[in-house]
Amino acid sequence: MANPMANTVVNPIENPMENTQHRPLLDVPALPAHQESRVQRLDRAYAEILQEVRIAQCGIQILFASLLYLGVTPAFTGSTFLERCVYCVSLACSIGAAGTLLAPAALHRFMCGHRLKGELVTSAHRCLVAGLTFLALAISSALMLILELALGAFAAVVGGGAALAWFVLLWGLGPLRARNRADAARLAA
Repeated sequence: MANPMANTVVNPIENPMENTQHRPLLDVPALPAHQESRVQRLDRAYAEILQEVRIAQCGIQILFASLLYLGVTPAFTGSTFLERCVYCVSLACSIGAAGTLLAPAALHRFMCGHRLKGELVTSAHRCLVAGLTFLALAISSALMLILELALGAFAAVVGGGAALAWFVLLWGLGPLRARNRADAARLAA
């Protein structure tokens, strides 16, 4: 007997630019040469998410280790209250990034074998977005800390703010704009 839910998309994610329309995650039409089934598309999507996690995880591990080392160096003992606060924010964000970027592996462990691939892909996608947000905050605040130690508070605020704006542009607004343009072109065709 055929599964009536086989062709439905589980857990749609809203397009943040349009509140009136739901856009299912990975609801990209397959090219004629590929002819992927829903399960194949979800498997590919999960594999792509894991590859993105591997890339981001390397960066956060290096940053986290550097921050841990910095906190125990003799030079850091003479730091100001502001420097210690920025250090704690950066350390907390790097821990948040590490936790959320590792979450897809834990999700897979608890969800595999229960026919929840759609939910797994959606949850892993959300964890990746949250992890990248934490990563952008961790890198920006780490830059603030280094600039505060080297050049002072003004340079730290400007540099950290510029880094965060750059991440928002490259990791958030740019991809959203490209996706919205592709959606508009697809609707116009």
